Amino acid sequence: MQGRRNESTISRLLPLARYLGILADQYPKPISQKDLAAHAGVTEAAVSKLRDRVYEFCDLKVLARQRKLVLRTDSKAATEILVAFVLSTKLRLFLKSPYGAALARMWVHRSYGELTRRVDDLTPFFSEEDALFLLQILAMALAENVDKLDLSSVDALDPNQAQVTLTRHVVTIMNRIGPSLQRQIKDVPTLRKILIVRDHAWYVFLRLVETKLETVFKDFMDQLPDLTTREAYLKVYQQTVVFYAKRALDQLVTAKVGDAATRNKVKFDPEELEIGHFSRPPIDISRFDVRTDLPHLKT
Repeated sequence: MQGRRNESTISRLLPLARYLGILADQYPKPISQKDLAAHAGVTEAAVSKLRDRVYEFCDLKVLARQRKLVLRTDSKAATEILVAFVLSTKLRLFLKSPYGAALARMWVHRSYGELTRRVDDLTPFFSEEDALFLLQILAMALAENVDKLDLSSVDALDPNQAQVTLTRHVVTIMNRIGPSLQRQIKDVPTLRKILIVRDHAWYVFLRLVETKLETVFKDFMDQLPDLTTREAYLKVYQQTVVFYAKRALDQLVTAKVGDAATRNKVKFDPEELEIGHFSRPPIDISRFDVRTDLPHLKT
């Protein structure tokens, strides 16, 4: 056991990547060791050599009851399985597998639940499906770059060299993530879903400006002489924040989405890029005056 503890992550996980990939594709269907060998194109004896290590990532209850293998989904096992895919430069296969999809949905469900407890009125504006879609787009863009890295050499480096190498890889990925995200806009349904999620995120922002901005400026607002003055100042602050946020949204998101769609030969009407074209707020926020920036919100 001491030798197992001293093993590097790479040398421990990389030999398992092939089998973990098969189990991820078969999830949630339990399969026998014989089936695992058949899918891998190896003998049962070959699988047996790594059997105990594979068992570490499998549901022991299913293994004991059915003598079959199905991957665990707890955080510890899922993290190591994810690392195995990264090390084997097969992160995109992980994300496309039923196991990867199940983990993504579980993680989003848990995180979204925590977020809704902290942010009032989030659910009517921004759904769990919106969050899942964003995660999938970001993850696939990340995977496009991670799968191009050669991480096998990191195992032979000393800790300082390994840190420098990994930092260099992270910088490279960050520089390439923008173009990778734009390449995800490859068809009309994806374009429209991105624009819908953009709208929903914008509605959340408007709601927060409407309900929380006064708290941000509370100390200053309390010094104003009367309610009428406070309301006038608050309205100016709201309009100013929304104006600059809308301009940033247009430049950093909408324009880049439109450019990417054009470059990827996705056909669309320019009017479809306008906020609210595909999605309108599910509750009335028209009382929030955003002037001509969001005319579709006015009654």
